[in-house]
Amino acid sequence: MAKSLGGTITYTYTPAPVPEPETYGMMLLGLGVLAFAGKRKARSAQV
Repeated sequence: MAKSLGGTITYTYTPAPVPEPETYGMMLLGLGVLAFAGKRKARSAQV
């Protein structure tokens, strides 16, 4: 049988900050550059 200590637990929730649109733009630009470089490298390896 479990015994209760009679304490209370309090949880605090802090929402994550929402990134600005520029952050998403830079991320998409970086992914595009990586995709372009990967495609270019794969194409040069075929020749």
